[in-house]
Amino acid sequence: RGFSIALLDSNRVSLFPSLQSPMARRRNGHDRGARRGVGVKAVLVCGMPMISASQWTEAHDGVSSAPVWRNMAGNCLDLTKNRMYIYGGIASSTTYGDLWYFDLSANTWTELNDGTVSSPTVRSVHSMVLDTTNDRLYIFGGQGGPSWHHRNDVWYLDVAAATWTQAHGGSGTAPDTRYRHAAMMDNTRQRMYVFGGYHWFTSQLNDMWYFDIVSNTWTEAHDGTGTAPSIRGSTVMILDTSRDRAWIWGGWGGSNDVWYYDLGSNTWTQAHDGTGTAPPSTASYVAGMGASNNLIYIYGGSMNPDQLWYFDIQTLSWTQVTDGTGTGIPAARAWSKGPGMGGVTHSPLRLYFYGGSGYNDVWYYTLPTVASPSPSPSPASVVGDPVSYFRGKRWEFSLPPCMSLLLKVPDMELWGQPFYGLMGEQWIEHLSVRAGGAEVASIKIKRDIVLHQVSPPPQGSFATLHLTIPEIDPEPLPLIPQPCDFVHSTGIGLVCNQARYLPGLKGLGAPPREAVVVYGQFVHLIITSSSAFEYYMNGPLAAQHAHLDIDFLYMKNESSFSGLLPEVWGLRPLSEATARLMK
Repeated sequence: RGFSIALLDSNRVSLFPSLQSPMARRRNGHDRGARRGVGVKAVLVCGMPMISASQWTEAHDGVSSAPVWRNMAGNCLDLTKNRMYIYGGIASSTTYGDLWYFDLSANTWTELNDGTVSSPTVRSVHSMVLDTTNDRLYIFGGQGGPSWHHRNDVWYLDVAAATWTQAHGGSGTAPDTRYRHAAMMDNTRQRMYVFGGYHWFTSQLNDMWYFDIVSNTWTEAHDGTGTAPSIRGSTVMILDTSRDRAWIWGGWGGSNDVWYYDLGSNTWTQAHDGTGTAPPSTASYVAGMGASNNLIYIYGGSMNPDQLWYFDIQTLSWTQVTDGTGTGIPAARAWSKGPGMGGVTHSPLRLYFYGGSGYNDVWYYTLPTVASPSPSPSPASVVGDPVSYFRGKRWEFSLPPCMSLLLKVPDMELWGQPFYGLMGEQWIEHLSVRAGGAEVASIKIKRDIVLHQVSPPPQGSFATLHLTIPEIDPEPLPLIPQPCDFVHSTGIGLVCNQARYLPGLKGLGAPPREAVVVYGQFVHLIITSSSAFEYYMNGPLAAQHAHLDIDFLYMKNESSFSGLLPEVWGLRPLSEATARLMK
């Protein structure tokens, strides 16, 4: 179980484990049966993200054995079958109701349903999403038919049988009729989410609804008032399974801002205001999530020329990949990349788009391999005396003098206690991880740390930490287990590693960095021994100020978090007790 060292800045270094898959754990005899497969990995990156070579390729010229060219068709990708589905759309004055799929491996088109028997009314600017559990394609809304009627009905196509079924007619509790809206499928919750769009020709929307595909019922999750994106249409909504969020960007009526919707708490947060380095505001673009679940790619739409960008969810920053100029690129066209008319595949990593305005071709862009700091910056951290960082913001606060609850998530709790430095400042000296009413681990900084080059600790033991795992031993472990990899009976996992020094500081007497990784279903975090940077040149002072830092590598369902830290970060209302601790 090896660790990588990621140099985050001149003051900090973090250690990241490579946790084995459940299958690998069973092969090696480590599986305890209670833990789900989770992983944490890190990439060493210094400076800007690294981009490899990439290019455009025409996958199909659209001349033969292909759908009739069209704009504004419903579209989605099936990454399991390696297919791109399209349904409906419009060309000139003709609206279509046929459904085709493009085989991304064979580069061939197949008509799955011609739309003539027991089918939805022909339509365009509707949404289509994939239900992977039942292998169904769901469509919602759009416009078409007599007098360009606007719709709010729900249909699904059984892919195996190639037959349509109406799931909801649109009466009763349901969203307003709409088109140019955004939609996505949450296969975990078995819900189709719908955001915004146009209601008739003049009214734009910013409400959020979801359709339960089990009960075939609609629920309004957010009415668009309060903190929410502005009204908009022709945007794309991307599911972020790692963080349990839905992301949107741009669209008509909006700007080039980025927002995410927390699916657990049903709340909106603006992640980027569109200023600084960012794509031009656009609508009707192609978008998709990369394989790492950290990068959202967007391409084309109403921007001119058609540029390709990605948004890094961890750093909340934009990077341009192409400027839309040069040779060997798709011809410019209006509406060629309408809402959902394309997407991102993961293996290989490509961005696909189809047709539009007289074109019937399929192109893909081999996306760059981006080494993005992972997790740098981390989702959150607590360092120093103490300071916390969360989503790019910084807070200074104090801790209660006794052991107090820092963070509670559904499957574990993190408790902490400080000590006081020479000037009355606080540092964390003791952290306790608890689950199911039991202590999983106790991590304390040693208070008798010596100058390591003068009197090194016994080989195989911790130099700076007291680690107690009560299920193994009620006393601090005398030696570091080999391997130091433990899964508690509650399913909470622990990994620890021997000392690491900051580069160039090994001989200066500062305590080394040692780490304990704690991981569950909702958070992964690293607890490291550390020291005030200003004391690195003075061994005795460095040892005296040795303390614990915390880096959170992964967070899920933040709406379920409670404790002091979620109040500091703004995830929970600030209580009077916590307000008194803020600096």
